[in-house]
Order: sequence, then structure tokens, then C-alpha cells
Amino acid sequence: PCDQSKIIMVTGSIRMASIKQCIRLGCNSYVSKPFTPSKLFAELERIGLELPESVKGSRTAQESYTALVAQIIKRFNTGKIKLPVLPHMVRELQALFEKPDPSIAALAGIVEKDAVISAQLIRAANSAVYKGMENVSSLNDALVRIGIKEAVSFITAITQKYLYKSDKDLLKTHLDRLWLHSLATACACKFLAGQIKDKPLDGIFLAGTVHDIGKVLLLKAICDINPDAPLEDTGLLEAIQEVHTVFGAVLIKKWGFSKPFVQAAELHHWDRFPQDAPPELLIVHIANRLAKKCGYASFDLKKDAADESASLLHATAGQLNIVPEQLDVLCEQVSDAMTELAETF
Repeated sequence: PCDQSKIIMVTGSIRMASIKQCIRLGCNSYVSKPFTPSKLFAELERIGLELPESVKGSRTAQESYTALVAQIIKRFNTGKIKLPVLPHMVRELQALFEKPDPSIAALAGIVEKDAVISAQLIRAANSAVYKGMENVSSLNDALVRIGIKEAVSFITAITQKYLYKSDKDLLKTHLDRLWLHSLATACACKFLAGQIKDKPLDGIFLAGTVHDIGKVLLLKAICDINPDAPLEDTGLLEAIQEVHTVFGAVLIKKWGFSKPFVQAAELHHWDRFPQDAPPELLIVHIANRLAKKCGYASFDLKKDAADESASLLHATAGQLNIVPEQLDVLCEQVSDAMTELAETF
């Protein structure tokens, strides 16, 4: 009978008005994407459905991992986990941009205090991402080529690298892989933004580097609480995958970044976007997918790979008037550029 049916809406939307409308139309509940089987099973039980014993048995390990991640979030919410702060140079740069007319000379005066970052900026200006007709050899010329706002984004990305360090071998392996994924995503963001002619997208490189920062924080916090945590276990990685977007968005907001950066961290795993979605969010979503396609996945999750439909990717790219053939070319550009960028960082 119809009154014994249960309807669960599976949604990528966080708009409460849309969710309430579905409930009014007859849905019993909803599950937000991305979600794990454990989360879905729990919701089925909550609305009164009995699960088979075989399913109940398979949930035990996943629930323990989910509980570990939940413990991390609780510690964070109660102030027991301190979020990292931006390095001093980045704070100086932010103060510079609060002035009415920041100049290249003032920017160079801040950056030249750090010889390593200065050299990295010059190498970046000569890389495939920013390369001009001739190589540049001075910091000032590098800043002119990259652009004052983009240079600030690039410097901020460089200074983030300290978050990806660890003396624990398995954790370091994950962090190294996450850094390459973030760097490839940032590179893809830059190339994608080059296809958008109607609006300058300042800071899009930085948006790519910070989109997965929640995974970095969760991995480190888990190892602090449980040094023997099985970081190679798919179940634990799936639990991190489920909540990293919200966790990352909180950090980026705390750092004082603007709304597009927060949205990029929180919403980049949606598979469909409204027509009025900001281009920065669409670009980070597409770039995240392209990075994986180029061989720079953050986690090696079969479930994650199986969920990604080429038709959905092409639909999102279509919102930016980018055709599938352009995505193939962009992927080749990212692969070529990563050889240089990995050395730059």
C-alpha cells in the first residue's frame, strides 16, 4: 500500500526552501550529497525501516570511522582544536590591499623580504601557467606579469605549503598527494578562467589550492587523537570525504577570505548547479574533476570515481560555454604545467 512507502530525497542542494517543498510534496526525509552508505542506512532506520542483518554487520567499521570524524568535529566546535593561522607575510599582504591604491612597488617591498618566495614567484612567472614571450629575471617584472592580485593569491598558496608537512610516513604520503591534487586543481582553475572573457576572476588560482583544505585538517587532527589510525583504510577516507567540505569552509571563512573562496570549499562536490551559480564555483568544481582525470586525485576512492559522470561534467562546463573538446585540451595543459609547478612549489 502507498501509505507503507517511504520516499527519501537524495539532494546536492542545501537550500532549505527546496528541501521543505519536497517534504510538503510527500518526501519522508532527505540525505545530502556526498553521503556514505552508513549515513543512508541510518536514515532508513530513523524513518522506521528494518535493515537486513547482513547490512547491519557491514556498518560497524564505517560507523567507527564516522564516530572518529564526529569526535574531531566536536573537539573543533568546543575549541579543543585550534585552527592554523595565516603566515605573517599573508597578513601583511591583506593589510596592503585594505589601502585605497596598492602598488607593485609596495607588494615587492613585502615579498623581497623572503628570498625563497621571491625565487618561486620568478619561476612561476616563467612557467606554462603565466609564461610570456620572454623570460623574466627580476621580482618586479614577475609581479607585473602575474598581476598584483594574482600574485597575492600565488604567494598565499605558497605559504600554505607548511600545512602539508608531517614526519609520519603514511600521513605525509596522503598530504603530498593532497598537495599535488590542490596544485593541479589550481592550475586547471587558471586555464579555465582564461576561457571566461566577460569577467576577471581574481584569485582563482588560490581558490583551487584551498578547495580541499578540510581534508588536510581532518587527517592531521585524526592522527593527533589517534596516532595509529588506519589512514590506508577506505572506510576512514570515505568518512573524511563526507565532511571535509564544511570543515574546510569554516577555516577559509576564519582566514577572512571572501564568499567565493568559502563556496568553492563547501560546494565543489555538487554535481548540478543553478544557472546563477558564480563562475568561480563552477570553475573549481570542473578543475577538481580535471585534476583527477589528469592523475592527481586527492584520495583513491573507487566509489568517488564511479559517481562522476562525464555528462554532468559537460553540463557544468556548458554553463561557462566550454565544450568537451576544450576540456580535453585543458587536461593536457594541466599535465604539462604540473611538471614545472611541482618544482616551483
